[in-house]
Amino acid sequence: MTNTLTPTAVNEFQFSRSGNDIFVTTNKAGQALNDEIAAKFPTVFPREKGTGLPTVGWGTDGYPILRHFAPWGNHQDLWVWKDDFSKVSGSHTFKFGALFSHNIKNEQVTPGSGPYLVQSSNERTGNLISELLLKDLPVNEYTELDHQETLLCRWHDIEFYGNDTWKINPRVSLTLGLRWSRYSAPYSDNNRISNYIVGRYDGKDPLSGLVQADQDGRAGLPRSLVNSYNGGYQPRIGVAWSLFGDNRTVLRLGAGRFLGRSQTIPDLAGMALNSPWTTTIDTGWQSGLSLVDCPVCRSLDTIGPELKNAVAGVGSNTGFNATNVDFGPPESWQWNVTVSREVLKDTVVEASYIGNHGIHIWRSGVAYNDVTPGARIKIAQALRFDPGSVQDLIDANRVHKGLGPIYGSESTGNSSYNAFQLWVNRRFSNRLAFQVAYTWSHAITDVPLQSYVSATTDPFNYDLDRGDADLDRRQMFVGNAVYVLPGLRGKGAFVNYLLGDWQLNAIVSFLGGTPIYPLSGVNTAGLANFGFWRPDLVPGVPIYLHTDNPLQYLNPAAFSLPDVGKFGSLGPGSIRGPGTSNVDFSINKNWRIHERYSLQFRAEMFNLFNHPNFSGVDTFLAFQQGIADPQYAKSTNAQFGYLTSNRGPREIQFGLKFSF
Repeated sequence: MTNTLTPTAVNEFQFSRSGNDIFVTTNKAGQALNDEIAAKFPTVFPREKGTGLPTVGWGTDGYPILRHFAPWGNHQDLWVWKDDFSKVSGSHTFKFGALFSHNIKNEQVTPGSGPYLVQSSNERTGNLISELLLKDLPVNEYTELDHQETLLCRWHDIEFYGNDTWKINPRVSLTLGLRWSRYSAPYSDNNRISNYIVGRYDGKDPLSGLVQADQDGRAGLPRSLVNSYNGGYQPRIGVAWSLFGDNRTVLRLGAGRFLGRSQTIPDLAGMALNSPWTTTIDTGWQSGLSLVDCPVCRSLDTIGPELKNAVAGVGSNTGFNATNVDFGPPESWQWNVTVSREVLKDTVVEASYIGNHGIHIWRSGVAYNDVTPGARIKIAQALRFDPGSVQDLIDANRVHKGLGPIYGSESTGNSSYNAFQLWVNRRFSNRLAFQVAYTWSHAITDVPLQSYVSATTDPFNYDLDRGDADLDRRQMFVGNAVYVLPGLRGKGAFVNYLLGDWQLNAIVSFLGGTPIYPLSGVNTAGLANFGFWRPDLVPGVPIYLHTDNPLQYLNPAAFSLPDVGKFGSLGPGSIRGPGTSNVDFSINKNWRIHERYSLQFRAEMFNLFNHPNFSGVDTFLAFQQGIADPQYAKSTNAQFGYLTSNRGPREIQFGLKFSF
């Protein structure tokens, strides 16, 4: 709703409500199989209605994780109120505004097969499938939840902002702005969450570190169990300067602080999986050869007699989820310099430098209760020479004895981005328009920038994860063009009507590859928790293969098993996946039929030259580190380094549109 208050003052009010509902169910064709699996896979707790297949695997022998997403439900409802007031006064244009949002998201925390997680290796038989199917051979680790928790997530955003654009003179404009944002920590509407605060652990009772939302006063926390950040002041400045006064050459400068909301569901969901709201059974990683050797273990068809006791707060292997009580919003300081020049009529060239420094980036899955660094060598040696003693060593050498793993979430990540950008833009004239953009950039971080990724190598040294960001593309070139063929009016009305004024369109993309992460699959450093362990890089051996088989991309011989007690020497982000080269083309023509009707024909060709653009690489080496294993120090994944997927072949489609 827009109100013109005076000739120089305008107020605009907006209200919006948006949302979605997503419900996933098992299709009728697969229901019988799902029920059959459920009948043959016993569980400790009564089975959740509709669940069947457990989640199986973690990449061993190149097999992907097997999971079933149904049943699962998600409801989201977003309410936003926004008001903006603008005022022109002399050479100043002022704008002030405010925004408030109330947000609802009800989501099942563990969809489908999520309450039942089976993880196994090939360390005892040399084959993952054999280890899963051999009767009474325990899986390496099993996790089970007593139910599917539905999280009632709520959060509020409040923002106030204002800026002044001052036309200092005909050649120079200055914009000053300030925004204050409060992204309050999300909370549970029914208070069914609890946060594990390690500092409250009394050294005896594992549950002493838990703080429930309905008992938030115990720790002086709000019901979100995380303090909201109130320092969201974000100054901004921008300058535009016509260097020669003809508006053909313009210098633009800008800088500012920017905040945003990190995430709402993942950390809150982790707290909903804590006791007392969810009871979790976790065997921890075991290497037993029978249920007699490991009574806390299970096979696919048999549950060990002691498994029911491996409960959070009771069993030493079961963990808790923790969110840092001072978790803050992600923040970036941004700056840019751009020179724009009109080089030809209707054609502008821009050259820019873009800089960005990010702080308080989400770092998830940090092992708050790993083993002390001084004890790692003993555990690493046991993993290689005496695997049966590993769990006892881990329990005896954790930072907080008597506690299992604590998986922490915090806002401690950092990043930097620097880029040179070149842009050429020709506005449509004389039947032709085109744009060309080139970027040469480098993004560095010590935490993954993609959401829902956990890859902290060492909880005591975050610098081990500093390297090229997972979104880093060094070079990108994208161009597009539109050209309208001349009319053929001189050839007669019929020829012109049929063959004249066709429009040709093209998009050309050449993108460098993003980093990929070869993983050793073995814990050579002596950590307590599963991690994204990197291998050693063998000096002098080529990393990339160029053979008769175009699907062989990485060379397994370029990677080796790290020494006992060592992290791999391969730096994060130092290996690149394949790039992308693509051309899309289309041709279309419009016919006007009287004044009210029109007809359009389109022919579109995606990946015009049918160029293969690969998008996935098998990066799991699956080394064997047991010294007694015949495959010791060898990669057991024969598919390592192979390209696994692509962006599709050439696609041609035709369209006919009638408008009236």
